[in-house]
Amino acid sequence: MKKLFFLLSVLIIFLSTSCTTEDDCEVMVQEIYASMNYMSVYNVTEYSADVSANIYISSNEPQIIKMYLYGGGGIEPIQAFEYVTTGSEFQITETLQGLSPFHAYELRFFLNDYLDVGDSFYFKEFATLNNPSVDFTNLPINDMVFVQSTGFVYATIPSSYGQNGNSVAIINPETQEITFLPVGPEPTVIRTNNTEDYLYVSCGTQVYQINVNSNSVNVLFNVALDSDWPLVIEDMAIYPNQNIVAVSLMTTGGASNFEAVVIYDNGIQRPDIIGDDFSENDAHTITFIGTNLWGYNNKSTAFELSLYDLYSQGIEEMDEYQNVISGFYLTLTSYGDYLFTEKGHIVEVAGEEIEQAITINGEFSGKDMTIDQENELIIYLKNDDNSILRYDLNNYTLFDEFEIQDKEGDLEQVVCTGESSYVLSTDENELIFLNL
Repeated sequence: MKKLFFLLSVLIIFLSTSCTTEDDCEVMVQEIYASMNYMSVYNVTEYSADVSANIYISSNEPQIIKMYLYGGGGIEPIQAFEYVTTGSEFQITETLQGLSPFHAYELRFFLNDYLDVGDSFYFKEFATLNNPSVDFTNLPINDMVFVQSTGFVYATIPSSYGQNGNSVAIINPETQEITFLPVGPEPTVIRTNNTEDYLYVSCGTQVYQINVNSNSVNVLFNVALDSDWPLVIEDMAIYPNQNIVAVSLMTTGGASNFEAVVIYDNGIQRPDIIGDDFSENDAHTITFIGTNLWGYNNKSTAFELSLYDLYSQGIEEMDEYQNVISGFYLTLTSYGDYLFTEKGHIVEVAGEEIEQAITINGEFSGKDMTIDQENELIIYLKNDDNSILRYDLNNYTLFDEFEIQDKEGDLEQVVCTGESSYVLSTDENELIFLNL
């Protein structure tokens, strides 16, 4: 989002060959503007501005034009630029670097060293131009997603929340109104399909399907695998354009180990699964890129990234990659042709192949991340548990940082609900509505 400041000023000074006094010169300076090249000034130490001015002189003889930038009412310019005109019409275009938020700046133009021409042009970027709003409410959540088609955030609510527990909260991020839709006991993972007309909610080994248009709820399937330990759904991924759900299962009651990746087609299990054979292809977290399912082993030092093939009878491993991603308890997130983790890993995928993998070296908490599509930013939670970090999605450089003050607990989750608008949760059951 570029801020555009515009000033039209006209001053006429006649000149014959060269301008030496105020009495024999005429200059017209008009269409002066500054375009601020940043999206938010919060916690940004400096920004730049593209400045342009169209200058008209009633002479074809070369003249010297100087543009001075003054800061904070100073009497000495902090930046100076000099140009020699090549005709009666002359355009200046410059990028002013190192500007500070909340500081006022003045542009002045001089003809032939001494003659101050035109009105001064002032610009200032300050907090009220991009004033953030931060609102809080109390709500314990396990997981949440934003559905653009409805404009709502959907969050799974545990039984500890009393009469509105064991539900999916429907949260309007603009009005902060919340309604509750009952589901099964102890809902955890929540996902949406790519067409955003259905939600999928895990409750133990059951998966509920919610129509977001009618808010109707039905049990889609119940996992029924033989196991020595009780099972729970650890992660889910939804196949594009079809009612096909991949679930990653783990054991509970003893050691929390990977059990299987299973495919359900319209609620019916396909027989072939990825099972626990003590190999390194465990997939505790899974996601689709197109029709390819990717999984990551985040609970052993194998740190295996696996590619799976779905076929009519189930699922099989196609390929595996080591040392592409490393770290415990990470979650795979897909956007476009890329895999992301909350620790700064970015993996570019081309079909069934990995094109490249990089890791952003940032101060990430490793708890959550999301994509701000409108601004083309990656949003991470900082390891101070109080701040969000925004990185450019195209060049992976730090864009800005924002600290959330007066909250309860440490930041746990984040979803983007629009351009520079976010909903976050904390480990002290606080929900935060942030607009930058």
